[in-house]
Formats: sequence, structure tokens, C-alpha cells
Amino acid sequence: MPEHFLKETRMMSDIPDVQEYRDLYARALNAVQVYNGTEDSYNSVTEILISLEQKTRSFQLAPSLSIPKQDQITADIFLPYSKDSQADIIGNLLDIAAAADSVRRVIQEALREGGQETESSPLYVRRVEGVILPPADHPTVLPGEGDFEPARFEERLFELTRILAREKIFLDDCMVAIGLVMRTQMRRVSYALVEIPRINRAVLVCDQVGEATFVVHGLRDPDRYLSLEKEHLKNDPTVRRIVRRTPQQWHSDLGIYLFTEEAWQAAAQNALLPAPPIQSTPRQKIDVRLFANIRAAVLHSPYHTVDVWMRMTGKEARGIVFESLGGMNLFDIAKSCGVHGNPMNDRLSRLQLACNLLEMTRGS
Repeated sequence: MPEHFLKETRMMSDIPDVQEYRDLYARALNAVQVYNGTEDSYNSVTEILISLEQKTRSFQLAPSLSIPKQDQITADIFLPYSKDSQADIIGNLLDIAAAADSVRRVIQEALREGGQETESSPLYVRRVEGVILPPADHPTVLPGEGDFEPARFEERLFELTRILAREKIFLDDCMVAIGLVMRTQMRRVSYALVEIPRINRAVLVCDQVGEATFVVHGLRDPDRYLSLEKEHLKNDPTVRRIVRRTPQQWHSDLGIYLFTEEAWQAAAQNALLPAPPIQSTPRQKIDVRLFANIRAAVLHSPYHTVDVWMRMTGKEARGIVFESLGGMNLFDIAKSCGVHGNPMNDRLSRLQLACNLLEMTRGS
């Protein structure tokens, strides 16, 4: 062990509360190592780090301790807690790769067990019996996509989860669908349909190099993507196609269309297309498993289009009960989907709920 570290350790032992500091550090190490990408595990880490930062401010030697740096891959997940100049020790702690490795394992295991997921899995994954964004009968290679070189792959789905985590959108905020791969198609792995009800967005992302990424403003029936070809999305104002030229550019473009509304309005205006409706729904935590069940029930009911909801009277709305959901009425469903107001009485709340569950624009 380095001599300067031993010296600092002996000096530390004479400082009051040093044992509490060491206990906090041990707890922080453990919390980072068991971080699994969920909001609860994130809060566990940050709560300890805040206490640890407060403790480091109570004496001067702690920031000078040298803690070996390891992998840098997860530091940005908890970036807000590593900026303080007095908390270098916390920044070093956040470099430990266990957090990212554990998230990667969660994703890999969920994808491997997709269709057999359990309530204990942090990530909701399901397999669909079809090809997501199937190739055209006579496929054409769009600029920036596809070539005839051997297939190469990048961890784009994993990178997407990191982009979301920076904005406090977690694995348990996402629903992932994985489709089939046809032997005759150039694509060797399926697109992942990542739906994020908390921010009312969906992302179609493929780990194969040469495949574009698509950000969708709003949620729609996921089975629609089994019949939609990429060309069908080209002129859809609720879809933005992103070609990955560099990782930095890809991250930036995804962030813009995932977390802002202005970019959608500007893009539609430049293309002379109708803009998608602006959504002001707060980023309320949503149980995505319950959301998936609610949407499935609605899609298989007489209320499976926005048009039906727009024509619905208050009396009709108050009479709707979904027995397959344990007797939930529209007010119960609205609360579960993060919609404020009472759709049983309020037409605007009713329309917002319909848009969250179904197509954002009619005929899209």
C-alpha cells in the first residue's frame, strides 16, 4: 500500500466521526455495486452520496484521499453528485464499473428471457411474433444505412438506457419489445421497440451498425410496427429518423427528440408537415407492466381508437368498467397512466388519456 495512503489513513483515525465516514463509504460502495438501473436503486445510491458529501465537508483530509479509479463508464449516471470541488472522493467512487456492468447484465438477462419475464425483473421485455420494421419486398438502401460488409454491432440499446438515465428515466420506466429475424434479411438482429410512457416517447433502435434509429413522439399500438416499413415512417411528423455518424452526434440527437418539444415543432415546420401535439404531461412514475395491461385491454375493447374517445359523452365515460383489469374505471386508469384530471367528467382529460394509450394522431 502506498506510504502516503498509510500516512493519510493514520491521520484520519484521529479525526472525529471518521468511522461514520468510513461506514458511509462502505455503504456507497455496496449501493453502487447493486445498482440495477431502477429508480429505487438510483435513489439508494444518491441518498448515501449526499450524506457522504456532507461528511467530507466536515473535515479537510477526506477529499485528498487517493482511491484507485477503474472504469469511467458509469460516472455520468450520477454526474450531479460528482461536480462539487470538495467531493473528488465521490467522483472517484462513481467511476467504479460495477454499476454499469450490473445494468448491462439486467438488460442481457431480460432480453434472453423475454416472453418469460417475471415481476422481479427490472426491465419489462416481451417477444413479438413478427419482424419489427420488416424489410420491403424490394428493399432499398437509404443514405447512411446498410451495406454489404460483414455485420458489425454496437451496444446501442445499452447506450440508450444511459442517455435516459441522465434525465432520470430508468429501466423500470421502459417497455421493450423484441421481434423475429428473417433469414433472408440483411438485418441479423431485431430492432428493439423501447416505449417510455413516462415521457410519452418510443425509440426503435437496432444494435447492428448501419441501421438507423427512430424516435417516435407518442405511443401507439406496438403491433403496428410489425407491418410498418422504414419508408412508411419517412413522412410521419411523429417520427424522427436518426443516422448514427458518431456516438456523440447520436447521443445529442436522441436527447433533443426524447426530451424537448421545440425540435419536433421546428422539424415539422421545415418539412411542411403537421406538427405533433405538444405534450405537457409531467414525468410522473408509471408502472409499465400495469400500463401494458391497460393498453392491451383498451386495444381489444370497443374503445380502441381516439375517434371513439372524442365522440364519447360523459355519461358513456362514467359507465365504462374494465372487468379484465379488476373493475378499473377511467379515473383509475388515468391515475395509473399519469394523466391528471378525471376523464369520467372532463373531456380534455379523456382525450389526453386516449392519446397516451392509443395513436397520437388519427390515421398515422
